[in-house]
Amino acid sequence: MKRPLSLFAFALVVGILLARTTNSYEFIFLSSIFSFAILAIFITLFNTQGILNNTFIIMGMILCYIIGGFEFLYLDKKIKDKYEAFEGERVIIKGIINSEVEIEDDKITCIVLCEEISKDGINFQSVKGNIRLTIIKTAFNKTNESFSTKTSESAKKCANKPDYENNTELVYGNKIELTGILNIPAGKRNPGGFDYRNYLAVSGVSATMYIKEGEIIKIEAGEYISFFRIGNIVRKSIIRIINASLKTEQAGLLNAMLTGYRNGVPLDIESAFRASGLSHILSVSGLHVVFIMMPFIYIFKKAGINRILSNVLVIFVLIFYISITGAQPSVQRAVIMASMILIGQVLYKETDTITGISLACIIILLINPHILFSISFQLSFTATLSIVLLNQNINKMIRRLIKSLFKYDLEHENKSKARFKSGLNYDLLPKNGILSRIKEFFALNRIIKETVRVLSTTISAQLGVFPLGIMYFNEISIISVVSNLLVAPFTGVIMLLGLIMATVGHVSIHISRMLGAINSIFINIVIKISKISAGLPFSVFKAGMPSLLIIIICYMLVWFFLWFKIKNKISINRTFYIYSVLSIILVILIINLMPGQLEVTFLDVGSGDSIFIRTQGGKTILIDGGGEKGKEEGEPNTGEQIIIPFLLDSGVTKLDLVIASHGHADHILGLYPVLEQIRVDNVILPDYKEDNELAKIIDICFKRNIKITYCKEGDYIFLDKFTCLYILNPQLEANRLELGKNEESSLNNNSLVLNLIYKNVKMLFTGDIEKETEELLVETYKSGNMIYDIADIHVLKVPHHGSETSSTEDFVKMVKPKVAIISVGKNNYGHPAETVIERYRSIGAKIYRTDVNGAVMIKTNGKNIRVKVMFDNEH
Repeated sequence: MKRPLSLFAFALVVGILLARTTNSYEFIFLSSIFSFAILAIFITLFNTQGILNNTFIIMGMILCYIIGGFEFLYLDKKIKDKYEAFEGERVIIKGIINSEVEIEDDKITCIVLCEEISKDGINFQSVKGNIRLTIIKTAFNKTNESFSTKTSESAKKCANKPDYENNTELVYGNKIELTGILNIPAGKRNPGGFDYRNYLAVSGVSATMYIKEGEIIKIEAGEYISFFRIGNIVRKSIIRIINASLKTEQAGLLNAMLTGYRNGVPLDIESAFRASGLSHILSVSGLHVVFIMMPFIYIFKKAGINRILSNVLVIFVLIFYISITGAQPSVQRAVIMASMILIGQVLYKETDTITGISLACIIILLINPHILFSISFQLSFTATLSIVLLNQNINKMIRRLIKSLFKYDLEHENKSKARFKSGLNYDLLPKNGILSRIKEFFALNRIIKETVRVLSTTISAQLGVFPLGIMYFNEISIISVVSNLLVAPFTGVIMLLGLIMATVGHVSIHISRMLGAINSIFINIVIKISKISAGLPFSVFKAGMPSLLIIIICYMLVWFFLWFKIKNKISINRTFYIYSVLSIILVILIINLMPGQLEVTFLDVGSGDSIFIRTQGGKTILIDGGGEKGKEEGEPNTGEQIIIPFLLDSGVTKLDLVIASHGHADHILGLYPVLEQIRVDNVILPDYKEDNELAKIIDICFKRNIKITYCKEGDYIFLDKFTCLYILNPQLEANRLELGKNEESSLNNNSLVLNLIYKNVKMLFTGDIEKETEELLVETYKSGNMIYDIADIHVLKVPHHGSETSSTEDFVKMVKPKVAIISVGKNNYGHPAETVIERYRSIGAKIYRTDVNGAVMIKTNGKNIRVKVMFDNEH
């Protein structure tokens, strides 16, 4: 078999994927035994020379599969178990700052390598592991008196100065002692949501802590020296020089290109780069490694150093560059591949690019298998592999297209036609003269070839990453090919000048500033191109999350038509294409004609409510949007961070109906970005004039021309021929007396109460109603004669997050739900009350809580109900 390393890498990846999916050592072991048995049967039955020759490769693949699976499961359990005994407890940590310190307006973040941990401050245990520390900037003047004055002053100085390189206390390598509540991050809590635990696991982080400045007990100068700490010192030095040589906007861009430090890039520029398909420029990758490598090769050659020593020294330089950039997956891949090329030169061996990619993949995943699920790892390797496989064929296609359209053959065009017309005869110039070089540079043939090269490379990379772009970002940059073509001539110049600036700046900052003045011209051009490209109406296409099957089909089509078919010279007639298209259309029609189901998802939005409904007929409804999960949970707005990603992941780009149950912040704040960013046809609000908190929703609807309907008891909405939404509250004007003891209680009691009836299934959504409204509902529907009465509900959204002010005994006995769902966050004002939980248990309801189970997903065919949760935890 050719390229065995690529097969080993594939087996390693499959092992990790299946380990994460099954979470079972037994499955990995038994499946590997099964594979070995199949191999043995083939050898015994056929005994062909081909199978025997490849036995060791197949055995190697099985071994890589086992290693990948077992290593992932071992490290995953190790990360989970390390601090399990301390989860949710207030502890004292002694450790070392193990990363650069990031300072923002409202918080400071870094990674602390814990060495010792204690619950009482006396008995310390030796527990080594990384903790992500977030220091909330709140009240500097309220420092606990038991902490040292020196510490609070140093913390104040560090936090008040946003320029992190001037930080003298909170720095990489210093010792730190602090107290706070330790949390073990959960995985993905909602479909389409961010997997925070895996994100931290990529960095080897096992737990998180959120503290205030006063909870830092002391900071001391550390003697901790590491490979990455030295790299961080160099990185900070480069950033300091670039910041002193350029304006803030330009410096942020150049720092990202040189060192991978993106915190200095303004949000509008980062957004413009993403929309224009230029995000890769902000990530250190293969191009950057080449620009680091080439000057050193040139210097060592001029210094008379032989090739072996020169290449070894360059490899060490590249490895050190990994530490400067923070060991990003794209840099690791590029450095490993570059090192293989350099080693191949020494051994006089030609390096195979796919083998280099495979080796890089194996090394990176053996060090940390969690990195397979990092977006940067996936984008980097997919883009590189796509360029290697597709670039040559796409390049030829473009050349043939140019020849067909313009009768211009890039390979055989007469040289006299491939130069610019002028009065100067370039052929009379000395071949090594400067004017001759200019002629060569500006030759039309060369310009077109370079343009075609950039174009084919960009198209190849985009074809590789566009399914991932839709999957993770729910958008495709339509303009990316053009924008990459426009910025290509400038990126290399910017990098080269930036490297010179970073070097000479250590000797003379004035020279660095002079070079910066030149470089700023090119940087501004790139920024301008990105903003103009992003501003075009067709620059970005928003898309919902495609299914895994669609993504696999996309990659298979690209692989088959742009690589396999061309490589093997397969000829396909038109009949095949026609039948293929018809088959795809037929499959789509069959899928669409299959009977659908009602889907209801209770999202985990922390201390609030948000419910998504998709009817059998495809109507989409969102009830409430949650509020703010809080700084401690790292998600400022549920609409932007949870609901919109969920909608796009579910393939929803338009909502037929958005319903705000009432005007409290924990129900409506998340609706603001939804109404602003997602197309919405109608908004339903409670017909309760005293609810002034809904003013912003009304304002957004007015600006976006969204229809508003005010609903009250007795109204109903037919969603499709199987599904109807009956409004049971707010009550009619005459029945609203004394619904609550204060304004807040009145808002709760005038929440929209919705009875969703789908065939034989009833679901009741109750907002935040309290005792008074529950009593009215019980009195109104006690006869049980109405089709939309509230007796014997299948699914109940428990009122007011399980508060003791709601879920009265009479109400619970009447609705008697089979499934009761409590939407609640951690430390949510004592919700849910234990008495309320016992009340639902006593009538046999199955209880689910979003703080324990994450999102709760319900599917029903109108008769049977299936419940699925993100975390199957007991409570």
